[in-house]
Amino acid sequence: MKSEMREVLYVEVPTPDTASVRSWLHHGFDLECANVERRTTREGLWLAARRSTAAVPKPADSRQLEDLSAELSIFVWSFQRTTYLKAFRWTHQPFPQEARILQHLTQGLQAQFPHQYPEPPAIDLAQQSIFEALAAHYPRTVQYFRAIPNGEYDLTRVYWWEQRWREGVRSPQQPQPVIFEQEHQFGQSADYDLIYVGGALGVIHAAVMAQLGYRVLLIERLPLAGLIENGIFPGTSSRV
Repeated sequence: MKSEMREVLYVEVPTPDTASVRSWLHHGFDLECANVERRTTREGLWLAARRSTAAVPKPADSRQLEDLSAELSIFVWSFQRTTYLKAFRWTHQPFPQEARILQHLTQGLQAQFPHQYPEPPAIDLAQQSIFEALAAHYPRTVQYFRAIPNGEYDLTRVYWWEQRWREGVRSPQQPQPVIFEQEHQFGQSADYDLIYVGGALGVIHAAVMAQLGYRVLLIERLPLAGLIENGIFPGTSSRV
């Protein structure tokens, strides 16, 4: 039976105190679900559906992949003074009471770690520039952006992304699937040891792995200035 790990929840928790979020998962989060085994891990929680005691146990070395569908892994990490949480499960088979658990988890996080960052001022760029709108609130920021090329445009984008980020924290959206199955999408064989999505510095690592003998696929939307096509990175297959 084919198995894969699937992301079922992604939440930004607006706090730099990742240890508090982890502690809440370990000691404050009440599943409110029966027949679910719960274990704390170094970075979060591991949940498994309890099996019926009437079932005939299998030897440890004969565990089937389909059994993994009854497990959830929840973990947190920190990046740029924000905490992030993800939940994964195996295969397409939903975890028992999965929707209820994830909803309860999201609501608990929002209640325990509310959005407390200061709100940026509402501005109207039809009436004034971004510099004029923000100078009284963020004078040093405006000062530095005035000194760089295209600073007005860049600061406008920063303000826009700040608003988008806050909307995402207040109203988390169900993650969209990013992996799709298509047979023979990349030619006669789809057997690769490593697949890189996006070039940039990844192209260097892909080239090194290819020279070491690994079967490497690099997927890039933009042309790579002929580096692969001209044989500078031999052994690397590219798809644009």
